[in-house]
Amino acid sequence: MQPHGFDRRDRTIFKDDDGVAYLVYSSEDNSELHIGPLTDDYLDVTHIMSRILVGKHREAPAIFKIHPSQVNVTAIIRMIADSGFELHGEHIKELHGLNQLIGGFTIWGLRRVRDRMGSKEANLKDKPHLRSLKLTWWPSDWNNGVITPSVAPDEVALWVLYGNNEVAPIEEENVLEQLQPHQNIKKLIIEGYRGMKFASWMINSSLLPNLVKVDLVNCASCKSLDFSGPLPFLQVLRLFRLESLKNIISRLRKGEPFFPSLQHLELMHMPNLENWSLVIDDVNDGVAEPQESLSLFPLLPKQWSIINCPKLESIPWGMPAVEELKLNAFWMIKSLSLPNVQELKPDASWMIKSSLLPNLVKVELKDCLRCECLELLGPFPFLQVLLLDKLENLKNIISKLRKGEGFLPSLKHLQLMDMPNLEN
Repeated sequence: MQPHGFDRRDRTIFKDDDGVAYLVYSSEDNSELHIGPLTDDYLDVTHIMSRILVGKHREAPAIFKIHPSQVNVTAIIRMIADSGFELHGEHIKELHGLNQLIGGFTIWGLRRVRDRMGSKEANLKDKPHLRSLKLTWWPSDWNNGVITPSVAPDEVALWVLYGNNEVAPIEEENVLEQLQPHQNIKKLIIEGYRGMKFASWMINSSLLPNLVKVDLVNCASCKSLDFSGPLPFLQVLRLFRLESLKNIISRLRKGEPFFPSLQHLELMHMPNLENWSLVIDDVNDGVAEPQESLSLFPLLPKQWSIINCPKLESIPWGMPAVEELKLNAFWMIKSLSLPNVQELKPDASWMIKSSLLPNLVKVELKDCLRCECLELLGPFPFLQVLLLDKLENLKNIISKLRKGEGFLPSLKHLQLMDMPNLEN
């Protein structure tokens, strides 16, 4: 076979999940890897090139597939029998010239990267075609010596395995600081990071203005997290098991919207989180003013989960317009106003106002340790389910109506359980 009329060496044919056969071959001088769909007769490559990957020093990248639809570039990875891959520390620098990487990119095992200059020379911020970046300080998952990485389809993965030596958390801070991606990045995932502070470039509207999704997972040592700017395109924010995190601060200039595109928010398993505060910087007088709530910023996520954040006392939203809210182990909160909620599952002390929750369909209060009085203010015309369970200190339930209003006209299911102190 002579694709485009020229001989090519290192040719590989594979049939992808779309049913199309592809030819993978290096260029004539072995400096590029070409991936192109074959013609129907399998005798040539079409003129529609799927991807061209550029190597270094006339060494075209090789590829292999280990999961459906997953192509991994392996120019700087060596196969070790069938047990996985090995990448020596200095080879992370080889990413420097691979500026044509496209789509998603995952780097595993950063806990073993010792060379901060090596991470800087990876030069991620000069890779404009990357849209998703996952940085994990864990090694890949192993199953009887076989590597089974959890990489999304169509993402490139780089495994960094250096033996048993791990760097100190302070070095992890230095490594992360040097792994700043290009501003075109849309999805950022950080996993297993042990530094006490996040990188200065993270979650910064001016440096990463196009972020759509942010996941911070199992970053156990970080005590504070700063958001800078409105992050106008952010749709998903997930903070999971940041066990030392005490404060979240959002910094905006006066007049900037706050997360105007956010659709999904998760705050989960952060036992030391105390508050999420908002600071407004007035560009005219240079004064930063803390704000207690965001009644002027009504655009909030449609899905909102706060799970196991027992010390959380304040959040910067006064009236989020959500469809579903789940709150568990949320004992310190004393009041919250939430209009347009269709389903509400809080563990907290509550005054529930029909005027602020006109579309409420379901309310479930469970394990609310501090709640002594529950007030239902208004008719709640659409409420169908009311479940109260294990409110150990609850003494009174008070319903207040205006003259002529019907009380819970749509209620179909009422459950009152394990409330030993309920009097009336």
